[in-house]
Amino acid sequence: MNSQFSLAEPANPWSVVSQITNPFSLTAFALAVVLAIVGAVLKSKGKKVPTAVWFLIPLLVAMPIGAAVYQQAITSKEQAIYRVRIAVYDPQGIPVQDAKVTSSFGGKPKKVDAGWEMDIPAASVPKGEKLRITGSKESAFLKGQA
Repeated sequence: MNSQFSLAEPANPWSVVSQITNPFSLTAFALAVVLAIVGAVLKSKGKKVPTAVWFLIPLLVAMPIGAAVYQQAITSKEQAIYRVRIAVYDPQGIPVQDAKVTSSFGGKPKKVDAGWEMDIPAASVPKGEKLRITGSKESAFLKGQA
């Protein structure tokens, strides 16, 4: 088993700082620092640790994790993309290959084998509204929505 730290030689706590790469390692480091401080207080003074310190420890653990979860939720919402496939048919049920396709939420239609595909960013979708796709072929006086 590979280990970066040896029990025989105490590690410099500040050398660990450069290894903090995510909120979970930050939480572990913060908790270790707080516990070291609490341990030092207990050893040096022989006094009881104030209750406020025991409330501070879970707060230090919860803050980075809560911030990471919040940031991930915001980032994933902003980066999410809805891929919508669209097929346009005339009144007889025959696929129309040269129709003009638009979306109420924007997005540029891309021609694919079976019709069109639109990439619609989730951040551009208004809350509570439904997507409306419009297909038209002006040369045949055809227009429809779904």
